[in-house]
Amino acid sequence: MSVAQTEFRRNLPQVRTVVSDTNLYEIPISPQSVKSEGNKDTTARRGLIALAIFSSIVVGLVVFGLVIIIQLQSEMRSLKGQFEHQRNQSLRQMESLDKMSRLNHSVELLLSTVRAFPKDCTSVNRHFAKSQNTAGGVFYIYPESEDKSVEVYCDLVTDGGGWVVFQRRMDGKKDFYRGWNDYVNGFGEMDKEMWLGLETIRQLTKNRSYELRVDLEDFNGNTSYAKYGTFSISYASDRYRLILGEYSGRAGDSLAYHNNMQFSTKDSDNDQASGSCAITWSGAWWYKHCHQSNLNGIYYQNGRDGAQFVNWHSWKFNYLSLKFSEMKFWKRA
Repeated sequence: MSVAQTEFRRNLPQVRTVVSDTNLYEIPISPQSVKSEGNKDTTARRGLIALAIFSSIVVGLVVFGLVIIIQLQSEMRSLKGQFEHQRNQSLRQMESLDKMSRLNHSVELLLSTVRAFPKDCTSVNRHFAKSQNTAGGVFYIYPESEDKSVEVYCDLVTDGGGWVVFQRRMDGKKDFYRGWNDYVNGFGEMDKEMWLGLETIRQLTKNRSYELRVDLEDFNGNTSYAKYGTFSISYASDRYRLILGEYSGRAGDSLAYHNNMQFSTKDSDNDQASGSCAITWSGAWWYKHCHQSNLNGIYYQNGRDGAQFVNWHSWKFNYLSLKFSEMKFWKRA
């Protein structure tokens, strides 16, 4: 190349060629588009942050609510326990008051009885029946002196009231096939099956001014009675001999046959038979040859015909076992 050509090249303007690293076919991104994408990212991040904050608040509220509910349940259980305790205390107090009231009533009755010193159940009846409207019960009477009492059951209702009960059969829970000493001293509970005692009966009826009543009931609910205008028993050395007056009533007379007879038990034979009526008929009574009544015989639960059972022959004209018997006396007017 000549010098002239070289100079010509030096004097030509320099043209710089820029070749883009990007694809020639890509659409160019404007600055406005880049800015818009940035705004969207920021909004999304802010939304996520807000959602996270909201979720935290909701979770906190839920946890707080659960804590409150647990505390309320605990307080309710505590209040319930206190209420139950107070209710139980109130019930116990009411029961105590009721017991105290009944005790006070019993004490008042007892004190009134002691102050009155009734000589028999007729006196008790006059003192209590109208004011207390009671059907009867266990009382202390003072037949001889104010310093010597006798515990008896007073029937304050039957036939005007005022009866001293000395024999009762009602359920067969008490054994009546006993020896002489038991029948002399008495046994059983006053308001249940019982025998007052021959010696006590003797002491209470020795002035011979008493009447006898016998109440009976069978297992079908039928009832009847027998009365005797005079009743007493003799002293111990005469084996408590039975003394009766005139009969009246609806059950028939099954005791007159035994009038003037001595009392017999399985270990004290005082009847007029060749053998022991008490042993033969499993009882204790004023036996003769042997009996027409056997109210201290064997108690048969469902009623049965048999001379060894609790019976009153003239009522049923057989020896049907009875459900209930009660012997009692009162002072004649």
